[in-house]
Amino acid sequence: MFSSAGYASDDPYDSSTGTPNKENRVLSVFAAARRRPARARELVEGLLVQFRVHSYFSEDAAEQVRRDVKTLCSALRRSGWDLTEEGELIALGEIDLSTGGRPALEEQIARIRRSTDDPGALIGGAKDLLESVAKFVLDEVGMPVTGKQDFPQLMHLARERLDLLPKNVDMTLPGGEAIRKILQSSHQPA
Repeated sequence: MFSSAGYASDDPYDSSTGTPNKENRVLSVFAAARRRPARARELVEGLLVQFRVHSYFSEDAAEQVRRDVKTLCSALRRSGWDLTEEGELIALGEIDLSTGGRPALEEQIARIRRSTDDPGALIGGAKDLLESVAKFVLDEVGMPVTGKQDFPQLMHLARERLDLLPKNVDMTLPGGEAIRKILQSSHQPA
């Protein structure tokens, strides 16, 4: 995990002596991740995958493992993160979707996935996700959203910048008519 996240050089492990222990290695690498956070989430997510693979989050985990998971949860909370019971990392509090970029979109998707038993939350989450994607697209094409714009305006501007307006479909291309119908219906209220 240290290597794949770009922190291999921060791992103080000496294979000839077998030191330091895993805890100290992890603490050293996490200190480096705090100093250079660009890939810190990737590091944490990778380690959590390993923990899930080894059943650290199961009810059958040993008592010491459960205490270690509680300690991990406390440390993550102090940094603005939480873990679900299944060991999935989630941000605490509100996410600034207007400036959050790709991680904010991924968090929106995770929230939708966690709301499968709440239809109202699913619909609201889907609308929020679409609005966030539209803002992301506009920001990526050099037209960041300023001020308050309603949902239809944002969707129209994003579709326009992506050249996905029905009127722009070349009807001479194979499937042109079907593509135009899809683009028209995707913008119609249900």
